[in-house]
Amino acid sequence: MRRLVSLLALCALLGTVVGGTASAYPSGGALPPVVTLEIPIAGFDGVPIEAVAAAMNVTVTGPATSGYLTVYPCGERPVVSNLNYVSDRRANARRRAPDR
Repeated sequence: MRRLVSLLALCALLGTVVGGTASAYPSGGALPPVVTLEIPIAGFDGVPIEAVAAAMNVTVTGPATSGYLTVYPCGERPVVSNLNYVSDRRANARRRAPDR
């Protein structure tokens, strides 16, 4: 099977900064605890509609409390997190979804 990789310019899929330019989270601002967001990537900003995976950088900036973030393809949520963070500290991680 032939695999095709498309390299695209940097873009923001989700921005929670109030007044920011990218926001899949309609109310803006910090995400509430225990929230699941489904963010379509295929077809977004030049990503081929037939894309089956995406590599991304995930960043948490200035969280009010410690927590974790899990990035995964739609379906059953894995039991492990991709990014653990502590309050008032920036944290980031690279992630590929799906990761099989």
